[in-house]
Amino acid sequence: IAAFAGHLGIAENRCRFLAIDGEHEALINPDSSPYPSGNKMEPGLSWIDLKMSDVADIERNDNVFILNTGSPHYVRFVDSVENVDMVQEGRAIRYSERFKKEGINVNLVAVQPNGGLAIRTYERGVENETLACGTGVTAAALAFSRYMKKEHLSYNVPVHALGGDLIVRFKAADDTVPFTDIWLCGPAQSVFKGEILLV
Repeated sequence: IAAFAGHLGIAENRCRFLAIDGEHEALINPDSSPYPSGNKMEPGLSWIDLKMSDVADIERNDNVFILNTGSPHYVRFVDSVENVDMVQEGRAIRYSERFKKEGINVNLVAVQPNGGLAIRTYERGVENETLACGTGVTAAALAFSRYMKKEHLSYNVPVHALGGDLIVRFKAADDTVPFTDIWLCGPAQSVFKGEILLV
């Protein structure tokens, strides 16, 4: 939506909007963009940095994490996400006794040799696997910092979803403080334009 606002000329480099979980800020083609000088590489392509809500609570049980990044997420770390029946896995958890009433998004995540993550997501409401989920990618990156027991001040985690590659930046000094300054970053591209003539 931030890229669309920029495309329409409603916003230039920065905008704010309200979502179901509150107010968000977005930067359009910021200086941190991987594109030269923040310029678009091709028509309709923008780099967006989206500020997410802080996350204070995260539940852990071995390699499973439950947290809310704007939507509730179940994150489980596995060896590989390639040969997984994501619909079967997702439905088994989403409709389990604990989660069936409100539902939960289910993410299977594998740590990659380059230190990034690969993710697959089953989304409640859609009730199927989706190509990407922004709050799911964010949840996976936050859980990763606890899963690997790394205690840095700042994180920069690349995440590969079926629909493309994203980066999650955030701060979390240790297990006793909330996650803050969370940014979901990646490309957004216009894929269709149409006009309707009203007579």
